[in-house]
Amino acid sequence: MNSGKTARPLQIQRGVNIEGWLSREMSFGPHDAARLAELGFDHIRINVNEQHLWNESAQPIRETFDRVDELLDACSGLGLKAVFDLHVLRSHFFNAPTRPLFHDPDCLQQFLDCWRRLSAHLRGRPCSMLAYELLNEPVADDPADWNRVSAAGIALLRSLEPQRTIVLGSNRWSGPDTFAHLAVPDDDNLILTFHFYYPFLFTHHGASPVAAPFHTGPVHYPGRPIDEADLAKLTEEQRQSVAVGNASENRQTMAAHMAAPLAVAARTGLPLYCGEFGCYDNVTREDRLRWHADMGSILAEKSIGWAAYAYRGRWATVWAEGHVDREIVARLIGR
Repeated sequence: MNSGKTARPLQIQRGVNIEGWLSREMSFGPHDAARLAELGFDHIRINVNEQHLWNESAQPIRETFDRVDELLDACSGLGLKAVFDLHVLRSHFFNAPTRPLFHDPDCLQQFLDCWRRLSAHLRGRPCSMLAYELLNEPVADDPADWNRVSAAGIALLRSLEPQRTIVLGSNRWSGPDTFAHLAVPDDDNLILTFHFYYPFLFTHHGASPVAAPFHTGPVHYPGRPIDEADLAKLTEEQRQSVAVGNASENRQTMAAHMAAPLAVAARTGLPLYCGEFGCYDNVTREDRLRWHADMGSILAEKSIGWAAYAYRGRWATVWAEGHVDREIVARLIGR
């Protein structure tokens, strides 16, 4: 890697995503940040969409920028760090059927302009407390397209903020299995990120239309998410559709899924970050606690920084039903 730069990547260990925080139902403010600091978290991953920041006429939405500033001011006062995550673009939504960012040159320029304008607003924040994440869960049909777009984004930000840490994820929902295709530029001030939701049939049960919506019975962890008795109730077509995703999972197999990101991190000498992992609450409490305990222990063992998904709501790892979920927090950070 390039040894000419003096900056080192932002050091982040234990964090939480605050996705949806700009809505009234999922709001997140300085008092929530203070709660995280007290619990032992050291950063937040701030998920913000392009349409939250600028209207259709490309005019800034002042309320959003004011709330971002208020939150970053609170983090600074509490000693919390932050990752500013450009979560959804008008030209790229990770679950959309088409994503013109990768094929339309105008969309690429609009993406770069988003970061040009964000940098103008945020560059006064210390590099020791704020990192930029280029794009949440890029999904290009060809990984070369994401490599091309991310290279353009990194080049722009380096021209504007040479010392800022940039968070770079792999293609196709930042899955660990696509990491080998990620082109990592010669830059010492990057953090490599992946997202982790294995086994998907378990973590997304009842939350995603692609996670076997026809199965309304229980799912399990560890072991096969759908057991033999419940598989027998499905049609042959349904059984075939879940065959691959219904492999048995446990702590050992979950750790094995992280081999590719760990290999790239070792080759490049860059820190590795699990920017999202979580489990919807439509599973048994006991299995959900076991899954988080295994994730917390694997990430600690592998020295991988992380941000759990999410702060509140049905994916809550911290604030659920009006109180701190101390059982999950304890399994994540050992307190």
